[in-house]
Amino acid sequence: HISKGTYSFDSDNLIAAAGCNAVIDNIFLCITDPRDAVLLPRPYYAAFEFDIQAKVQAKVFGVDTATGSESKAWPEKYYPTVDKLEAARKKAIDAGLRPKVLLLCQPSNPLAVCFPKHVMEEAWEWAEAHDMHVVSDEIYAAGIHSSEADFWSISRIAAEKGKSIGDKVHMVYALSKDFCSSGLRCGVLYSENDEVLKSAKKLNDLCQISSHTQYALTKVLKDKEWVKTFLDESNSRLHSRYKEVKNAFEAHGLKVLPAEAGLFCWIDMRKWMKSDTWEAELELYSALQNEAKLLMTPGFSMRTEEPGFFRCCFATYRPAFDEALARIEAFGKKRAAEI
Repeated sequence: HISKGTYSFDSDNLIAAAGCNAVIDNIFLCITDPRDAVLLPRPYYAAFEFDIQAKVQAKVFGVDTATGSESKAWPEKYYPTVDKLEAARKKAIDAGLRPKVLLLCQPSNPLAVCFPKHVMEEAWEWAEAHDMHVVSDEIYAAGIHSSEADFWSISRIAAEKGKSIGDKVHMVYALSKDFCSSGLRCGVLYSENDEVLKSAKKLNDLCQISSHTQYALTKVLKDKEWVKTFLDESNSRLHSRYKEVKNAFEAHGLKVLPAEAGLFCWIDMRKWMKSDTWEAELELYSALQNEAKLLMTPGFSMRTEEPGFFRCCFATYRPAFDEALARIEAFGKKRAAEI
């Protein structure tokens, strides 16, 4: 599912830990030091900051993507191009940091899109040119629900080039999203760097997966027919829910970025804001939560560059989902009368 069968993975290079948070924590303990910069394209899942900075004290440094790309269409305006990466690298150096790692979330959280092949390829080549590590977080790799999506794992790119991912590329995955099993705490690191693997295996003593969970998941994942059936049905349901959410917001004149993967979508809610400011975004967030009882993630919490964008998660059971659609409709009418 991740490399589409193109890459030859070696199980000796795989380390399983108690969730993706533990994997991220461990890999950055292995490859970064205090004052190292981890370049991460905006908008991004802000919990990365805690996972990366809490122990090792490396610094997450956001890569501006939308700034200067206003004329470009969605989702191209958010692509981490070489020019944007280089600008961020220079800013990090000016801030007294050492650019050490490029962290890519592919598919993107919160954008719910897959970066095209050329974007992933050029970003990797740029990182190689600067002797930087690349961490490719592909936690939504099996949750591609759009038939139009073309997902390129960094391993698939390596396979097409006829080479290995090498010593400076490290892949992250977990079963929590695509397999709806967040509570089972199962994340994996794949690396071909012997020194990283040696250190990560020792760090993993503190965050191992229970034997019971390993046994149960092994039984499940060995049943390839069940895995295919489950993922096909899950992704079909996700796409159906996404279309309903998209229609609900677009009925009120809001713009929704076409979602390709994951449990959420990215919405331009500026039409519901009283001004084009971060304060107005906070006011809208509070109104959604307090008046409509709808909890969405504001762009500020995703470190986006411009106010007015929200992430909406839609993977829930049907009665709650239908109630949410009704609340969106009611809030939209109320907001239109107020703005």
